Amino acid sequence: MNNNWILPETQKDVDILRQEELTQKQNTESEAFLSNSLSPNYVLIDAALWGTDVDILLLDPTIVYRSLFRGSTGEELWSVAPYLVDISTNEKLIQIIKEKDPVDRRVTWLSSSLGIDELRKHLRHFLRMRKAIDK
Repeated sequence: MNNNWILPETQKDVDILRQEELTQKQNTESEAFLSNSLSPNYVLIDAALWGTDVDILLLDPTIVYRSLFRGSTGEELWSVAPYLVDISTNEKLIQIIKEKDPVDRRVTWLSSSLGIDELRKHLRHFLRMRKAIDK
């Protein structure tokens, strides 16, 4: 949100406070989720925000994951795709994910009784992408 009436120096302070508030809210939500005896068995990771760190998924044959993109789109956009990752049996991966910055990396912890393919199908309903518009 851009408020033209706020001085640039003050706007920087406001942005910092908003970021700190967002970080605190996400940490509180994560702690509440984990303390409610709900064990997350999946995470949703945005590869675009993980950069080369997404290789921890793609190069480890023991990690079960699915891209939410499919077909040629999934092949072309593999490096920026959202990935659903099964973490139910991989404590090491859970620790690696927890060490990443949850705000910058947009990690979403999920708990579901669905299998990975069923959950992927459900989550695909929420994908929204903008197409480039020729000008």
